[in-house]
Amino acid sequence: MKFLARAAALLALSGGTVPAMTAMSSPQRQALTAAAPGLLAANDVPSMPVGYIESGKVAWTAVYGERAPSEAAGEDTLYNIASLAKPVVAETILRFVGSGTLDLDTPLATQFVDRDLTDDPCAQKINLRHALSHRTGVPDNWRDRMEGGKLRLEWEPGTRAHYSGENYAMAARYAMMATQTRLDDLAKQQLFEPTGMSDTYFLLDEAWEGRVAMVRRKDGTLRLPDNSPQGSAADDVHTTIGDYTRFVAAAMRGDGLTPALIEQRATIYDDQTAQACPEGLIPQDKCPKRLVMGLAGTSMIAARTVSLSTMARTGVSAPSPCSSPKRALAL
Repeated sequence: MKFLARAAALLALSGGTVPAMTAMSSPQRQALTAAAPGLLAANDVPSMPVGYIESGKVAWTAVYGERAPSEAAGEDTLYNIASLAKPVVAETILRFVGSGTLDLDTPLATQFVDRDLTDDPCAQKINLRHALSHRTGVPDNWRDRMEGGKLRLEWEPGTRAHYSGENYAMAARYAMMATQTRLDDLAKQQLFEPTGMSDTYFLLDEAWEGRVAMVRRKDGTLRLPDNSPQGSAADDVHTTIGDYTRFVAAAMRGDGLTPALIEQRATIYDDQTAQACPEGLIPQDKCPKRLVMGLAGTSMIAARTVSLSTMARTGVSAPSPCSSPKRALAL
């Protein structure tokens, strides 16, 4: 099986900078090297990291373009991978589920209830499975985009999928509280160290100055990507193409997961392919062939589909009434 992993989603050019590469030459890489200048120019990005996986193993990685003006990007260039952080967090949590430390179906309310949801009985039903598959009922990406800047639930948990960074913030907070361990330490323990991801970080410091890939603004100027100083479970992880390709290969193999959990991770809870590229919003040649929601978030691994007869796939539905068990302490 062959898989092309594009970490950092075309974050970065300008021209035919000599690429940094690992491993021996291959026809696929030769073809990509020839096409790279055109791809960089067409997408108006400074650099492009690429990883190639074959038969579940990393075959090669390459980096094209410039990290900064007149400075070539290389294998040690760090990319802010934005929402590609979500699969990293999902895989970390799933490994703890596999070890029995965490449970997908235990309500998050056993550890906390978000301060904005203390008066909503539906919040008592949210569990890790809902959060990882974007089915908590949160209707927007971040609470600051919602009315009054407050988090709210628009649907009963488990009945409708909607992409949101708040879902992963909830999942990570639950994992940290249940284990009394920081998120970066959880990732190091279960994922980074076993997978050989020695150059991946939730938090950056001054030691990495000069290594982070710049991005191009809409006005054509270059700048460093935004970065959350406190870290985030939904974005802002920094990594190299080598580390992220090793991560994708490990996830494809199912490293650290039981067969039953691998099958659950492959479950499609919602297929949003039809809504992925509304006409006129995204060029059709850039649309994904398929967009689904699973336990890895916006999933690229799918084996079977779960039918949710109560799921409202179009329009806006009112929240369903939820039973209201004794509330956990709101933090």
